[in-house]
Amino acid sequence: MKKHSEKTKQKIRRTMTGKKHSIATKLKIGYSSRNRKHSIATKEKIKQKLSGRRLSILLPQSILKISQKMLGNKNCVGRILSDKTKLKIKTTMINSTKRTYRNTTIEVKIAAELIKRKIKFIQNTGISNIANVDFYLPEYKIVIECDGCFWHACPSHSNTLNIERKKRIQEKDAEKTKKLEIFGMKVFRFWQHEIDVSVSKCINTVFKN
Repeated sequence: MKKHSEKTKQKIRRTMTGKKHSIATKLKIGYSSRNRKHSIATKEKIKQKLSGRRLSILLPQSILKISQKMLGNKNCVGRILSDKTKLKIKTTMINSTKRTYRNTTIEVKIAAELIKRKIKFIQNTGISNIANVDFYLPEYKIVIECDGCFWHACPSHSNTLNIERKKRIQEKDAEKTKKLEIFGMKVFRFWQHEIDVSVSKCINTVFKN
């Protein structure tokens, strides 16, 4: 394999920048890349660079190949999973330390109020393989859930959702609350509009007793 100097590489980059390839050329490049053998150091470098990035739009041929591979993977869409496997996947996701969460505005408000009152809490954490919760207060065995009006089918602010979807969301939230309560947690759910009106009032409700 021919090795180019850094000067030549830069020249090639300038020539290729903005150039559009035909589908045939893209397939050739893809085939060449797939069959290229990289060193461990290069593989690690590629992995770090691609980490967290979304895939771009793929060619139909690529989509078909990925779909065929997914059908043979027990953790992928297209395969009917047993209840035991589903539970295993769910448990792994709950306990995963690699998952990242983007705090919503209402979660930020609750966190700020708890810090202000010097109340210790753990945010976005899994509880005993049951569920991932927004806030867990270990000293009090209290769970606080911040429910966005749209995403959790608020009766007052989710008119755009159809009745069936509302029912599914409400049942899912109710089941989660029930499981946590059976485990010995006190669960408090606050709607987005309640937190926006008065976050202080919400926390007062938690500690009124």
